[in-house]
Amino acid sequence: MFLPNEGAGFWPLISRGAVLGGTMRSRSRASYFAFELTHDASAFLPLLVGSVIAHAFTEITLKRSILTEKVARRGYHLSREYAVDPLEILFVREVMRTKVVVLSAASTLGEMQQSLRPDHRQSQRLLPVVDEEGRFVGC
Repeated sequence: MFLPNEGAGFWPLISRGAVLGGTMRSRSRASYFAFELTHDASAFLPLLVGSVIAHAFTEITLKRSILTEKVARRGYHLSREYAVDPLEILFVREVMRTKVVVLSAASTLGEMQQSLRPDHRQSQRLLPVVDEEGRFVGC
């Protein structure tokens, strides 16, 4: 009795808009999509309210959207909904340089010039300086 009787297809349209808004996690896109299909201006506000409620419910209950929850349950890590940060899927050992030219803090100018050979300059731009115990002093 408290829900308006707008016709046979009104509540299925609102329900479909809410399901679409909750699944896609888009509050307004579901309303625009349903409005574009029906061109029923009287249904736009209830569509928007239904999709906002469905979106809020899925935001509260799920960490990810329904579209990506199944993928995450299979063990694949999703950092964000649809964008993967390349730094999250790489290990440090895969990208780190193991042969690093290091300058000693106690070395002479001639020894430093020998360390700065042209073949080292192209592969390594920054030369760390370490003390006698191997601790980092500077660059």
